Amino acid sequence: MKAPEPIYKQQPRYTREAKEKHVEGTVELLCTIDAKGNVTEINEVSKPLGAGLDESAINAVRNWKYKPATCVGVPVPVKTTITINFSLAENPGKDSQKSSSAIDPPAQTEQIKPEAANGNSL
Repeated sequence: MKAPEPIYKQQPRYTREAKEKHVEGTVELLCTIDAKGNVTEINEVSKPLGAGLDESAINAVRNWKYKPATCVGVPVPVKTTITINFSLAENPGKDSQKSSSAIDPPAQTEQIKPEAANGNSL
């Protein structure tokens, strides 16, 4: 099986509330990427960060596009874990803080059997 390849990744936004409260951390999402390369299911599997960061990560990942995973050349749906890191870093020479979110590559990819993908047995 060939893993899905990202084509478009929208960066999650660091919310104003998270910046003001100095919230940092990691959001881990278990996602389904369908046979067309769309993210169709997203479930947070990490402890929520709050301050709107969890929602920001989910909303961004919902818009990601992939070249679909393939099995013997045929596009197939897969589940994968996506990790998004939110951190506030001092910007040298300035008083303001720079915010960023880093996106780690998918940690694991698992093929979804056709009956699990559409709810029907074959």
